Amino acid sequence: MFAFYKRRASLLMTEVTSVRTQEINSVRSNALAAIAVQREFGSLSNYLWTYVDHQPIISNWRNEGQIPSQTNLSKKISKDLKKKGFKFVGPVTIYSFMQAIGLVDDHVANCSCHTKNRLCNSE
Repeated sequence: MFAFYKRRASLLMTEVTSVRTQEINSVRSNALAAIAVQREFGSLSNYLWTYVDHQPIISNWRNEGQIPSQTNLSKKISKDLKKKGFKFVGPVTIYSFMQAIGLVDDHVANCSCHTKNRLCNSE
C-alpha cells in the first residue's frame, strides 16, 4: 500500500492539478491511522460499531427535510478520528459514512428501504 504511495505520490501531484497536495498526503496518513485503529480494536468496523453498541440507529423521519446532515454522534466520532490522525473526516462526511455503512438508517418511515419495512416485507 505504501509502496504505491511512494512511487506515485509525486507523479499524482503533478498530473492531477485539481487535487491538492494535502488531500493526496491524507491518503497515507489515513491509512496509517486505520492500521492503528485495527491494532487497537481488531478492525475499523469494530471501532465504529462501538459508538452505537453494535446496533444500528433506526430513525423514523416523516420526510427527507427532517434528515440531518450531521449529529452529535457524528461530531463525536469525527473529533475522535481526528485525534487518531485521520484527515478529511468532518462531521458531515462522517454522518454520510455512518448512513452508508448502516450505523444509521435514515430512510423516511414509509420508504421500502427503511429497516421496519424491509423486515415486514421479508416475512
